[in-house]
Parts: sequence; structure tokens; C-alpha cells
Amino acid sequence: LLALGRRSEAVECFSRVAALLDCGNARESVRCARLAEWDATIGAKPFAPRVVAIETTGFCNRSCGYCPVSKNPKRRGSMSEAMFASIIDQLAALDHDGDVDFQYYNEPLLDKRLPEWIRSARAKLPRACFKLITNGDYLTLDKARALIRCGINQIRVSAHSEETAARVVEIVQ
Repeated sequence: LLALGRRSEAVECFSRVAALLDCGNARESVRCARLAEWDATIGAKPFAPRVVAIETTGFCNRSCGYCPVSKNPKRRGSMSEAMFASIIDQLAALDHDGDVDFQYYNEPLLDKRLPEWIRSARAKLPRACFKLITNGDYLTLDKARALIRCGINQIRVSAHSEETAARVVEIVQ
């Protein structure tokens, strides 16, 4: 009604909803109505994100002009195993069946723990789609096979050199 310019009707409608929900005023009734709709639609299941990006290490071997890491090269460090396990446990509690991206602004293949962590995450999130984007500098046929065996569904390569691009084509073939 507000979108159609029928403000007085909208306020009256919100007031009726507020009375029904015992919220007190029109503005609060909007919030209450949305919560009621949310409860009716979702039920007891809490909000679950469709895509989760997990950056297990802040390291990257490149400084691409389009990437924030090139502007803030001091960004370093690695995620603790306890933090990773906590994230996966929380997603499992939500019965997460969306995407889990194992990168953000980093080169994920620099983290040697990643294959085992993906394996443990796959055991707890069997319906999730696991993705990884790499610059390809550290991707080999053996690493690609290991990642696939661990449960990665998709590996994307943003090759930044002819040598890397050629190696990736060879791996795919």
C-alpha cells in the first residue's frame, strides 16, 4: 500500500496488525508482521545463509591490482582449527545445504591443512556445495585429485600467467 501511495490505508492496516499482535504502534506492527510472516514461512528453523566464505589463511602469493590484499599487504595469519570446527559445527546445526567457499581474499592452496579440513567439513555437511577459487599457481594434478577426493565440488582458477593457464589446461585434459 505504501508503494502505491496509499499511506493512510497502510497505517490503518498496520494498526490493525499491531492490535492483533499487541505491538502498540504502526511502526512496530510492521516489524511484528514481518516476524509473524517469517515464523509462518520458516517455522522453527533459524535463518541460514546460502553462501558462506571461509578464509583459512590470510596469505596470498600475488598482489593483483583489483584485490584489497594488494592495498593491505600486512594482512596475514591463519584460522585456528577450533575456529574452523566451530564454523562447520554451526553450519551443520543449520543443516546447511548451500555453498561453502574455501577462500575470500587469499590463495587457499597455501594452507596445507585445507584438504583434511575439507574432508572433515564434508562429513558434517554432506549436502553443501564446496567451492574453491585459486590463482592456480600451486595447483597440480595431484592437488586437484586430492581436493576432489576430500569433497570439493568445484575448483575455479583465475590464472594470472600463461604458464599457469597452460598447466591448468593440461590438468583438466
